[in-house]
Amino acid sequence: MGEDYVPTSYCLVFGEARYREYIDSLLAKYQWRREWEEHEGKVYLTVTAPFQLIAMEAERVKLEKRLAVARGPMARFHVSRINEFRGASNKITFFSPAELARLSWSALEATRFSKGDFGKGLIKGFNDKLPFCTALKSSSPFGLEDFYPLHNDADKRSFNRSISYRIINLENAVRQYFGEEVAFYFVWMLFLVKWLFIPGIAGSVLYLIRPEGTTVDNSPYIPLYSLCVPVWGVFFLKFWKRQMNATSFEWNAHDFQEEEELRPGFWGTKQVSPVTGKMEVYFEPWRRWSRYFVSFLVTVPMLCIAVITMCLSLNLNNYVRDPESPLYIDRLAQFAQPGGVFAADSPYYGWLVPTVMHSIAISIVNKAYRSIAVWSTDFENHRTVEEWEVSFIAKRVMFEAFDCYLALFYIAFYRFDVVALRNELIGLFSGDELRRLGLEVILPLLTMLFTRKRTTRKLARAKKDSGDTAVQLSPAILNASLEEYDAFDDFLEMVITFGYITLFASAFPLCSGISIVFVLIEIIADSVKLLYIYRRPRARRAGGIGVWYSVMYVMVILSILTNCFILGFSSEQLLQWMPDMFKHEDGDQQFKMGYGRYVVGMVFALEHILLLLAVAIEYLIPSIPSSVQTAMERRKYLAKQWLEQHEGDISTKTQKAD
Repeated sequence: MGEDYVPTSYCLVFGEARYREYIDSLLAKYQWRREWEEHEGKVYLTVTAPFQLIAMEAERVKLEKRLAVARGPMARFHVSRINEFRGASNKITFFSPAELARLSWSALEATRFSKGDFGKGLIKGFNDKLPFCTALKSSSPFGLEDFYPLHNDADKRSFNRSISYRIINLENAVRQYFGEEVAFYFVWMLFLVKWLFIPGIAGSVLYLIRPEGTTVDNSPYIPLYSLCVPVWGVFFLKFWKRQMNATSFEWNAHDFQEEEELRPGFWGTKQVSPVTGKMEVYFEPWRRWSRYFVSFLVTVPMLCIAVITMCLSLNLNNYVRDPESPLYIDRLAQFAQPGGVFAADSPYYGWLVPTVMHSIAISIVNKAYRSIAVWSTDFENHRTVEEWEVSFIAKRVMFEAFDCYLALFYIAFYRFDVVALRNELIGLFSGDELRRLGLEVILPLLTMLFTRKRTTRKLARAKKDSGDTAVQLSPAILNASLEEYDAFDDFLEMVITFGYITLFASAFPLCSGISIVFVLIEIIADSVKLLYIYRRPRARRAGGIGVWYSVMYVMVILSILTNCFILGFSSEQLLQWMPDMFKHEDGDQQFKMGYGRYVVGMVFALEHILLLLAVAIEYLIPSIPSSVQTAMERRKYLAKQWLEQHEGDISTKTQKAD
């Protein structure tokens, strides 16, 4: 196995080559293949691991592979028994592209080094307790700016072939090339599309059979739809959890627990750990809570900007009509008066313009807040990367949900105007989807064409400078011009759309049906972007979609409250079922004398019934399908049998190898 190299490489980008000689000799000890090159003031190091190193790393991280016997179970990989695993005869394909990327990362980070080898006092903030590349990147003025896996053209062609005719096979192709973390995003998107057909068809039928002259305010059928959508949401999440567990078992990630990854910037006082008895860095909880408060204070100005943006939009849409209201702005409100540019009676749909502008403004504000969220989360000084990510996601989700839904909550529960809510929701939803279509489909295609043109110019310049017409730009230089992929934004945008569908179901029943088209476009666009627009992301293992499930569950529970309150208080929908409890005065519905308490009681009874139904669904339907549970127990049994049969041989061969 000695000098066979795997087809997956990593690129390390340096701002300078100060420690080039030492790094080269250090990696040579582990037989990494190194290729150094300089381009436009940057130093690029492409490293490729030998198969032997990758195999040893697979054993160290306790990777499981399938045995070669018929219907062989998964078993922990051992280098000494490699021939007993399926596909061992072909070293190129024995590990999947995602496994090679993950193991190459792990082996590179596990490179042993010493701070003293770099020269005393030359590097500020250098911590040789951190993984190799992480330590170099977090120190200064070392100059390691980035490190990432390179795209492999052969694997990209294989990816394209596997999904050319069947989008249903997309998640497996993504998993093979990008790993489980990215693949679970596509599994969730495809699952969401299938389930959206239920409310999508129902909403379309409601639209087609609506009596002439009815609106969402007085439709006799929408109340049933608005109560069923939250129930659909609970069932969707429960069966998604079952699908997630089944998929994680199929991908052998059901019992995966990611090792703690320390943050390079974590600091504190050193104390003896009561668990390990060793000196560890400790940061007092009260200090972090004080930093949480500072993070909130930093966020307040951005929240104020979001509120101001909402006020401008509401005035331009004539949703603030009371001159005594603190939100009323006379100079803006006049544009929405009858006959005005943005009036509801505009023959050119002028009323849509302020809402679409609000959607664009929301996108700009959210993008601006991202850098603030990064700074404040860094300021909180979290110990591990996972803790940092949870805090960051919480900030972004709460801020963007506040920004996107604030105007809708104002119209629904302060104005109590479901028709205006529908118009605002249509504008925000349409603007959001069209913005995403432009930014995530059209713009990436233009970016790809521009990148190809720029690459062609670079290649022509390189040939001219070298005088060699056969010269080619290396993959490291080509990948450096690509954007960095961030799955967070893709998840967040889809979760916000999920909120539009569930939280305000009675206002826009067609939302779920229209979303099917946009989600399918998003799936195709994201797969293309991952291959051609973005750098190849780090391949991470995952057993699901993480904290995003909890975010959606909170939305579904909240949707029970919002839809019940819209049904009873913000519209005339309940009037269609129980006209004897209401009367019309000044063009609006009012409770008849003595009936108000019954309506309130009925709304809260419906809300409690739906909440109890959600609890029943959660506890009565198992989260793991019985077939998967049986298969999990069977796999453990077979793996245990194989280990007992070969445990002696493995330990003997391991001792000989040592």
